[in-house]
Amino acid sequence: MTTTPQHVAVVTSVLQWNFLLEEVRGTELDSLSVSVRLSRVMCTFLTGSQMFLEQPVRRYLAGLLRAFTCAKHLARLDFEASVPGLTSFYDLYQEVLEEYEAASFGDPVFGLYVLLPLQQRHGADLRRALWGERSKILRSLRVPLSELLIPVENFLCPDETDVELVGIYLRALVCGWVQAAWSPLMYLVAVHHLNRFLFLSVDDGARLPRQLMWAAVLGEGTGKMSDVIFYKRADLSWPRGMELYPHLPAGRQATYDRHRHK
Repeated sequence: MTTTPQHVAVVTSVLQWNFLLEEVRGTELDSLSVSVRLSRVMCTFLTGSQMFLEQPVRRYLAGLLRAFTCAKHLARLDFEASVPGLTSFYDLYQEVLEEYEAASFGDPVFGLYVLLPLQQRHGADLRRALWGERSKILRSLRVPLSELLIPVENFLCPDETDVELVGIYLRALVCGWVQAAWSPLMYLVAVHHLNRFLFLSVDDGARLPRQLMWAAVLGEGTGKMSDVIFYKRADLSWPRGMELYPHLPAGRQATYDRHRHK
């Protein structure tokens, strides 16, 4: 579809009304699921011809994004809930990811909408949809940590328990799909969850996958994987958004030595 001024005006008008409702009549929308409202807005990215890059459209998409990322709305998001007119949110998200990969040009507003379903409180299938099935997108999710509208903790807590996903994080780091220089959030996510999985001190039934991942990390050398080994916690005031141990604490050093000498 060729974008015309008329098309842009129609889409802008619809988004403008959505924005006014969210800002002025927000309490009256409480009976309508936040997930439904977000899903309808995300359909803007599927209108073709990079409509989302038109300045009037982009302006209201950014404004609505600020509305959807307030603490109240983030807590109410439920991507498992049914959305009228959609088979599932997962199917819509797959289409949005396809459009982002094909035509986003790394647009940060579009990128922030893509990030919303990746928060840890939502299903692992949504994270796998990006990390596992469309890993090329990782390079273009360049949203700086300082410009995140979503608390970074939402992507880190609770720790990832899906072993397949942790393995994908490892592969992304080894293959260089994510690096702090161009995809700082995704790099931080991968380092955090891989570190937590490797140094987990309780028996979670994943002993063999953990051993294999340790072997892969050590095989890459401590230079390339030093952030994974020495990661302490996320802290956006530090370089790469993470604080590192200058020296591993005794318990972690013992874990590291045990796997290094196997």
